[in-house]
Amino acid sequence: MSEKIAVLGASGFVGSMVLQYMEAHSGYEVTPFAGSTGGATALAHQGRSFKRIDLLDKKALQSSLADFDCVINCSRGGNIVMEKGFENLLEVAAGCRMKKLVHISSVAVYGDPPHPDSVTEDAPTTGADGGYGAIKRDQDEKLQKAAASGLGAIILCPPNIIGPYSEYLLDIIESIERGRFRLVHSGQTAVNVIDVNALAAVILKAVESPIRDGRRLFVNHPERITWRDLCDALEPVLRTHAPIPPIDADVLKQSDLGLGNGPDGRGKRRGGALKHLISEEVREALKKHPTWAALESAGKSTVRVFGGRAERYVRRVANGPIRVPSTPLPDPFDRPLVSQQLRRVKHRPDRCLHDLGMELPIDFRQSMQHFNDWYRRYFDADSDAWQLLGHRADCVG
Repeated sequence: MSEKIAVLGASGFVGSMVLQYMEAHSGYEVTPFAGSTGGATALAHQGRSFKRIDLLDKKALQSSLADFDCVINCSRGGNIVMEKGFENLLEVAAGCRMKKLVHISSVAVYGDPPHPDSVTEDAPTTGADGGYGAIKRDQDEKLQKAAASGLGAIILCPPNIIGPYSEYLLDIIESIERGRFRLVHSGQTAVNVIDVNALAAVILKAVESPIRDGRRLFVNHPERITWRDLCDALEPVLRTHAPIPPIDADVLKQSDLGLGNGPDGRGKRRGGALKHLISEEVREALKKHPTWAALESAGKSTVRVFGGRAERYVRRVANGPIRVPSTPLPDPFDRPLVSQQLRRVKHRPDRCLHDLGMELPIDFRQSMQHFNDWYRRYFDADSDAWQLLGHRADCVG
């Protein structure tokens, strides 16, 4: 009897490709699970249905996963799902005595930019101090604790994922075509990527491997790939031939501290103290003391003597000026996307390939060729209309 594998998050980019790869390359009985129908397009293209699952409903989760030998966790969601839902998954997996939980984490656990020592998995994960990276780090730590108590588990850490349907590559294409992409250091810094089908192959090996100790493994292409390599590989499908502008790394690091009038914010603090001192709440409290009550009465009389301008000034100090919300000027480039070039560290997948005893079935160049072929078919990129839009993009740029 073949082993039963559950794929959680099967309606997502990675989960749907994992499902397809495992059905083509293994004899396992694979069942897709998803939290909603919202992202089920890829499964629909495969002619597949899926089972609904709610990670926050522990009782239903236990019933759904009771008969499975292995769970592949590709699920994502809001913070409560990623935190409490993941805890439920660990408890259910341990209670069902399943053979293994393969958890898809992220290199983001090492921070952004990543810890300089994260060339290997042994680097500290203290750099992930908020957001997605911190949540994935906490998940990893909980999983490793569960593995130390007997749960069979392994953690796979991919970077950005490429290949057909990659939203990451689609975002870069759109940014370049709109003239909003920039290259730091002529694009010679390293970029970490993994083809989605190569990742699926690693996941299958992780299911079959005897590794059960909750170790974390990097999953990315071993060759050194630069941002210039990535952009050059996309060039055949771009609708613009304009060169990508450069940008200095320091420009990406600039930030507005907004500390007030002076470099240390003393003006802002002084104004705040004065505003607090003459605020309505403080005045009402002070009026209960006879001396302060007399002073306030005298103060009001003085303000009336100087007229409306003085009265408006005092009121403005107490209540603050009328604030008109300002609309900041947009960056001339896509800062979150371009800033990824500050990460620099090349995460080495040597341990993953050694421990799982494998080579990746596809390299970076092959992956990009597959993406370009898919892109041309999916968007009819060789049509006259597409080329006309490319001419317009060059004119606008």
